[in-house]
Amino acid sequence: AKKENEEEASTPLTARGDNGEDLEQKQAWVSDVQTGQQDWKTAMFALRTINKSKSTSHFMQDECEAWEVSLRKVKGQKLGFAITSAKSDYQEARGKNISDSNEGPELLRVKEVSQPEKSTEAWAETSPLAKISKYDRVAAVNDKTTIEAMREELKQEGEITLKMIRYPEHFYADLILPTSEQGESMETTLSIGFSYERVSSSSRCEFEITKVNPIGLLELWNKREVQQGLYHFVVTPGMRIEAVNEVEGDFERMEEELQKATAPRRLRLRRAEGELNGSSSRGSSKLSHLGGKLMAMTAKGLGLGGSKDGVAMASSPSG
Repeated sequence: AKKENEEEASTPLTARGDNGEDLEQKQAWVSDVQTGQQDWKTAMFALRTINKSKSTSHFMQDECEAWEVSLRKVKGQKLGFAITSAKSDYQEARGKNISDSNEGPELLRVKEVSQPEKSTEAWAETSPLAKISKYDRVAAVNDKTTIEAMREELKQEGEITLKMIRYPEHFYADLILPTSEQGESMETTLSIGFSYERVSSSSRCEFEITKVNPIGLLELWNKREVQQGLYHFVVTPGMRIEAVNEVEGDFERMEEELQKATAPRRLRLRRAEGELNGSSSRGSSKLSHLGGKLMAMTAKGLGLGGSKDGVAMASSPSG
């Protein structure tokens, strides 16, 4: 059965700055955003305990693990791992939400790593391939840093130094109100801006993101990360929501947090690469939600245009 919630906030938030009261309100919003950004960094730092591997040779770079791997390629010998373009994978996941053909990380992504049938301790300690895992990224091959140049460099014989990056498996995304730097207002309505399904297993209770709408609070987050070149924090379909405002393990309570229209919502996400089309149990019926309800807010100058976002769809077990 479908349920529809068509409530819409009627009072727009303004940031015109044409009198002292509006200017003071705008300054308060900017302060709140800055405080939220600092709070986000603190929260991400706390996640390092589960994101970072035990390797002492890895260092942190924008919450990614970074390290180097040295290989020697002999004529006629394969590298021992397969790669693909991380930018192409990213753009496929982003779909029509990409801003231009250049959007995406200038990285290679590891698809597979060759391992012996029986991985021994000696192999793990001595083989350079043991330092590379599926879904790791390559940021540079010797001094080459573009995708095509790195591909060509990997075909060469001799010494090869790889600069590796490992994206954080868990990260936070904040759904927060936008502010207009121009000081002018234009009324529009935004929802959370994504569709999701309930996914449950014996050990997890998560929402799987199935679609990110081009207009919505989540895409606002994505655009901010894209502008900073932090593509590993861009949220795409297939990722899982583990918690909403640290509420986890309970679908109903997590959805209640999502529906708090006037409050910031912090999503704790799990990248879940390789788990698309998995065998976890999903809800069979669709519920139509406004995903935190529709809110009137200012968005001129944020690249949103004047269109309105539709409702978010969520699956729930039948009955």
